[in-house]
Amino acid sequence: MYNNTQNGKAAAGTAATQAEAQRLSELRYLVLDAVTYSPYATAEEKARTAASVARCQSAEVLVKWYCNVLTLLSERELAPVAYATAEQKKQIICLCNHPAVSRAKKTKTLLNINRLTEAGAVALIAELLALTTTPPTRPAGAGLVVRRNGQLAVAALTGYAGRAVGDGGVSVSYVQAA
Repeated sequence: MYNNTQNGKAAAGTAATQAEAQRLSELRYLVLDAVTYSPYATAEEKARTAASVARCQSAEVLVKWYCNVLTLLSERELAPVAYATAEQKKQIICLCNHPAVSRAKKTKTLLNINRLTEAGAVALIAELLALTTTPPTRPAGAGLVVRRNGQLAVAALTGYAGRAVGDGGVSVSYVQAA
């Protein structure tokens, strides 16, 4: 009979330990879920939280942590959005006036300029700078003339047609590439 009592206490202790382990697992999941899927948590915060939660062995600490995470993330959610500054808007407008920027891109950008956040404005400025600093491409073969001896000669693209190529070349008609 004494042996059965000890086995019962050991089984109850094992069940309590398993229940505590299950509770810790669920609390870890809640904290990680709140941080991982929040658009307001940075990548650094997500990584740091994952490492810290894996080490935590206290249910009370995890409960407090979960409450603090929810409070912090809700405050970030309610914080006002930082829109693009006047200086950023001015730079975007100047870049949109560059001839390399297409009409559709310029129209879309200018219609949405007041909705841009600071981070979005920085990304758009970088995109427009890359667009305006790349040299324009020309169609393959544009401005190339084959001479009688089989050599290629490069002809400048001009706005008028019917220009004759000198040095015994071939008379070619072409128009300016758009």
